[in-house]
Amino acid sequence: NDSLLKIRPPKHYFQTSINLDVYGMKTIALNGNNFTSKKLESYQLNQFSVGFNSPVFTKDFYKKDSTIISNFHLLLVGSYVSVIPKFEGISKHYLSKAAIGVRGLYNTGKKKYFLC
Repeated sequence: NDSLLKIRPPKHYFQTSINLDVYGMKTIALNGNNFTSKKLESYQLNQFSVGFNSPVFTKDFYKKDSTIISNFHLLLVGSYVSVIPKFEGISKHYLSKAAIGVRGLYNTGKKKYFLC
């Protein structure tokens, strides 16, 4: 009975992944530095970023002898980054960047892959 079971390949080789990164630094005084003006007394930097990868499409290509499988993957990718530099004596600035797109990967089945 086991020989009648058909093994189904996975729908996607990748799982959805989410990454998160937070960075912050303490306030650093600039009053002893010769290169600073009298307006800048201290600075601080905070950064936040989040991103994701999610599979959309996967296609397997079987060779004639069925021992080597090449495949193509299409992933939906996105990211958001926010940076807040704080300078004492200057108004606050907010820098941010958002991106969304697609990423394609092709695996030859011979330990080589191409990213586009």
